[in-house]
Amino acid sequence: MHDAAVLIAGGSVASPRAIARGEVDRAVTFCGGLHHALADDAGGFCVDNGAAPAVAALVQAGLRTVAYVDVDPRVLTVSLYRSLTVRR
Repeated sequence: MHDAAVLIAGGSVASPRAIARGEVDRAVTFCGGLHHALADDAGGFCVDNGAAPAVAALVQAGLRTVAYVDVDPRVLTVSLYRSLTVRR
């Protein structure tokens, strides 16, 4: 299970990095969406969090604004912040 989760999280990071480098215009990660896990704890069905490192990769690549839209089956969550602190 861990190996599969790491591959999915890695794809979630590789896609935005490829966009930021100009290698592709758009990318999709069909298995991406593991976003309930915390840094030190699994959450929901998520063993690893792919969304947080994907957003961090875009910020580290120099993008000034990143929008992450979480659409669960019945809930749309949109969070707006003036600044982002990337914790390592």
